[in-house]
Amino acid sequence: MGSLKGALAGLSLLLIACSEDPRPTPAESVDPPEAPSAVDPPPEIEAPAPEPSAPEPAPAPVVPSEIGAAPPAPEAGCAFGTPSAIAAGQWGDVARADDGFVAATSSSEGTRETLSVWRLEAGAEPTRLSTHALTHPVPSGRRRAGPALSAEHVAWVDGERSLFVAPLSRDARPTRIGGPASLRFSPALVLDGDVRAVAWTDDSGTPMRVRGRLLRPSGEPTGEAADLTPEGGGGAAPSALGASIVFLDPRAAMSVAHRAEVGTDGFAPTTVARPVGLVTAPPVIAALGDEASPWLAFTLVGAAATTAVGLVELGSAAPARPIVPGTGYGTLHVDGDGRVVAADAPRDRPPDAPREIHVHVVGDDGALGEAAVITGPGGSGRRGRVAVGRDGVAVLFIEAGRAYVSFGRCQR
Repeated sequence: MGSLKGALAGLSLLLIACSEDPRPTPAESVDPPEAPSAVDPPPEIEAPAPEPSAPEPAPAPVVPSEIGAAPPAPEAGCAFGTPSAIAAGQWGDVARADDGFVAATSSSEGTRETLSVWRLEAGAEPTRLSTHALTHPVPSGRRRAGPALSAEHVAWVDGERSLFVAPLSRDARPTRIGGPASLRFSPALVLDGDVRAVAWTDDSGTPMRVRGRLLRPSGEPTGEAADLTPEGGGGAAPSALGASIVFLDPRAAMSVAHRAEVGTDGFAPTTVARPVGLVTAPPVIAALGDEASPWLAFTLVGAAATTAVGLVELGSAAPARPIVPGTGYGTLHVDGDGRVVAADAPRDRPPDAPREIHVHVVGDDGALGEAAVITGPGGSGRRGRVAVGRDGVAVLFIEAGRAYVSFGRCQR
């Protein structure tokens, strides 16, 4: 219990550090609440209001541009080249594949919604690998989370809250994996050796639940869907870490991170990874690092109810570190791969203020390197996703209804 109280005290200090407002708030409690008990759990978080941001602009026609090469690696931190437009899009993801990268973009216009998969290489225009016109689209501006991508598969949720997975081949046909699936949380794809799986959030009831299913290389499911939610708790926001799924049990006062190992024969029992404190509603998380040194980045409520992004070490009671301090309001996003983390950072306090992408290298002790700032041609960027390849890093982000990618290099 002492280590748990130490972790909570560290999280409380993070909430204070994440704001320049010195006035005391409930989030700055010196004596934080105890961890939720499975016997007497605190009330679930309420369903969030729609994202308080300006409406998404209609996607403009995009002529894909040649992707610039990554600049030389700096002595420390990250350096990125000029972003290149891929396609119209409100959401996206990026993943390493072979010697390059693949990207997925999701765009809506009226009652139509299209998901496209692209091959990305420096010095060349993006190559379209596949396009999926959703039979049951999500109306423009209503989607709250994007697709998930691995080197073999792409996963998404349609307007009927069904989860689909498709391989990345040109003539790929999607397979319905399960449902109901949430439109507020992205699914997660596991690809580690021979282990392939997908996990998603089911928010059709209370508490929310995380479900998982093994996949074949074709994208077809094998076996029955597994409920990864701990007994007496809830689950949401899955994120892949090697051959495991990390997710949250989101609570009104104090949330807990859980972890479920994945094997070729199924999912191991879910275990507690650590408490993480007061998360946003809905939370956005990203597992990063590796099996030996796993970390979790997550969106949290800072002092004066601002939105911040923090970083904690899984399996440890060490205090959290701020990635983005709580200086503004509204939804932020975070993603990570390997030892690189990319987070939205507000440029002003209002919920609809422009964002920019901050990219950091995470050291062995969790210390963050200096931020590399990425924006589009209009000077902003949001919903950043990151992938670490063999010879560089790719960051995909959204600005004004377009998806951009920037290649870079990072040095620890």
